[in-house]
Amino acid sequence: MDNQRNLDEAASLLGTLAGTTTDRAKRLIDAVSTAGSEQALDTITGAGSVPSNLTNSRAEFLHAVTMNFGDTISDDEVEVVFRCTKTAAKSIISTMNATFASSIRELQLAKMRSEAMCSRSGDATNGLTWTVCFNSEVGFETAVDEIERLKRRTEIKVDVGNFCIEFPIEPHGSEMALIDALGISVPQSPARPKKPRKQ
Repeated sequence: MDNQRNLDEAASLLGTLAGTTTDRAKRLIDAVSTAGSEQALDTITGAGSVPSNLTNSRAEFLHAVTMNFGDTISDDEVEVVFRCTKTAAKSIISTMNATFASSIRELQLAKMRSEAMCSRSGDATNGLTWTVCFNSEVGFETAVDEIERLKRRTEIKVDVGNFCIEFPIEPHGSEMALIDALGISVPQSPARPKKPRKQ
């Protein structure tokens, strides 16, 4: 196979198996290629580390891919990139998150905020709330992890199956609302129509 055919096949596999768009697949393949070249040179020059096992090695490589890509990578995409099971993909991602937490935190938060879909929920009897749902497990878990870091888990209700979190709508004058602390935008209340003036 020539190189272009390999690139096309890789993009096709990402689309079919991971639901990746064509443009995103091309950018991800480029990031994988760049990370591979950088890692190979680091190995030759001795600048790179020597991971103790396969998962650590893959986590280090995934970190390089993520930084080159400039975005987080889904479980499904990691499965395709490493040709591994979903369980192995989650392990690779978890190891990367633990090992390189500081360097990828802003990327994870930006991804979480871009995915957040916020709607009004609850009622006057039980309390008005915001329900925020995420497109991916990565975005959802990032939000939950950040809430736990802020030590405010008791303020929310979590729907793991649908990747949703329910937040209380904070009264005016209270401490910073948790949803604001996460940087999640909420819908603005529609302006009330003005009454026409009496002639």
